[in-house]
Amino acid sequence: MESNALDNCVTFSILALKYEDAYLRAIPRSNQYEKSFMHRNIISHVKATGNDFIITASEDGHLKFWKKKHNQGIEFVKHFRCHLKGFSDIAINHTGALMATCCTQDKTVKVFDVANFDMINMFKLDFSPRCVCFVHQGSDLISALAISDANSGKIHVLDANGDNKHPIHVFESLHQHPVILIQVFNLVTDKVVRRIGLGENLRFIGVTLCRAVPSVTEKLQGAATSVRVEAADNPNLRISEPDPMLVACAHRSNRFYLFTNVEPYAEEADGSTHTRDVYNEKPLNEDMITAVEVHFFIVLCLLGAIVYTTFGDIHIELYPDKTPKTVENFCTHARRGYYNGHAFHRVIKSFMIQTGDPTGRGTGGQSIWGGDFEDEFHPTLRHDKAFKVSMANAGPNTNGSQFFVTVCPAEWLDGKNTIFGQVVEGYNVVQKINQVPVYEKSGRPREEISIISISLKSV
Repeated sequence: MESNALDNCVTFSILALKYEDAYLRAIPRSNQYEKSFMHRNIISHVKATGNDFIITASEDGHLKFWKKKHNQGIEFVKHFRCHLKGFSDIAINHTGALMATCCTQDKTVKVFDVANFDMINMFKLDFSPRCVCFVHQGSDLISALAISDANSGKIHVLDANGDNKHPIHVFESLHQHPVILIQVFNLVTDKVVRRIGLGENLRFIGVTLCRAVPSVTEKLQGAATSVRVEAADNPNLRISEPDPMLVACAHRSNRFYLFTNVEPYAEEADGSTHTRDVYNEKPLNEDMITAVEVHFFIVLCLLGAIVYTTFGDIHIELYPDKTPKTVENFCTHARRGYYNGHAFHRVIKSFMIQTGDPTGRGTGGQSIWGGDFEDEFHPTLRHDKAFKVSMANAGPNTNGSQFFVTVCPAEWLDGKNTIFGQVVEGYNVVQKINQVPVYEKSGRPREEISIISISLKSV
C-alpha cells in the first residue's frame, strides 16, 4: 500500500526562467523616472521602435520624433501637426520602419517612414477608425495594416503602401483592453518580477520599452551574440552594458517620462528638481498660474513651524516645494488653530509619536478640504533618518490631519507615508514624549501630552 501510494505521488517542480537576470537587465530597475519632456497638450500615446526612435503624441494632434542615444539619453528630431483632433491610436510595424496613426474625428489614417521622419501615405476613410495594427510578417510583400471601425466593430485590412479602395480583408469582430499599470510579468513562472513607478504620484496609462543595446552591427560589427553570452559571469564577454529605457505617459499629463537605471537626483547634492522635468515647451497659462501660486505659497514663509507642546517646543522644517498639498493642509490647520489641544494619542517606544486627531482615539480628523487627499511621494524624501515628520493614513491616498514624528530610521514607510517635514530643533522633546509610559493595547500615553499651539515661521 505504501509503495503504491508513493508511486501515485505527483512531484511538483518549481518553474524558472533561464537567464532571467539577463532579460531583466534590459528593463529599467529605477522606481522613479529620471527625466520628463513636454508637449503643449496632454500626451495620449508613446511608442518606441527597434531602431532607437521614440514617438510621442498629444491630444491636439501633434506628433514628435525623438532619437535614443545609448548612454546619453534622448534628443528631439522632428515635429508634425498630424491630425486636426486627437489621436485614436498609433501602431509601429515589427521592423520599426513604418508607423500608422489614426483619428476618429477626421476619419484619416496616416502612414510614416520612421527612419526618414516622413509621411508616405494617407487614407481618407468612409468610417471612423478606432485602432490600427500592422499584421504583416518579415517576408510578406504587402505591409498589411488592420484598422478597426469605431461604430460597427469591423476590422478592415489594407495595404499600408496602397489605397483604401480595395481592402485585403474585412473582419467582423473587435476587442480591446487598456494598460494601466507598469509591471514586469514572467510568463514562465507566472509571477510579477518587477514593478516600476510605484513611488510616483502619477497614473501611467501608456508604456513602451526601448531597445536596451545598440544593433548587432553597431555593437559587434557584424558578429552575432546570444542570451548565453549576455548572461555570462565573465564581463569580458559582454561587449557593452545594456542601457534600458522605458517611456511612459500619464493620465491628464502633457509630459512623457523616461525610466532608466539612473536614480533621479543621484548627482544632485542640493536635491534640486530642475534637471528632472525638462521645460522643452513654453508652459501653458494655467501651468504658469499654478507655478505662481506655488511660489507665492512658498514665499509666504510657510517653510517652518514650531509645535508648542506640554513637554516643550518642537521646531520643524517643512517641504512646500516637494509636498505642496500636504504642507498647505498642515499650515492651514495650524493657522486656524485646528491642532490646538490635540493629544499625542499614540506612542510606540523607539519608533514614533503621533497626534493630529481631534477625537484623541486615532480614528478622526480630516483635511482642510473636508475629505482625504492623495499621497505626495518625492524621491529625495525618505525615512532614512530619525525625526522625519510624516502623514498618518489608513491606506493609499487617505491623508487627513493626523501626523507622526519618527525617532529612528524607518525605510519600510517609504512609498506609504508622505514625508512633509523634518525636526531641526527640540529632539529631546520628541525623545521625552517617546519614552513616557503608555497603555499596552492602545499605545496611548498614561500621562496627558498635548499640543498647545503651532506657529508658522520663515527659515
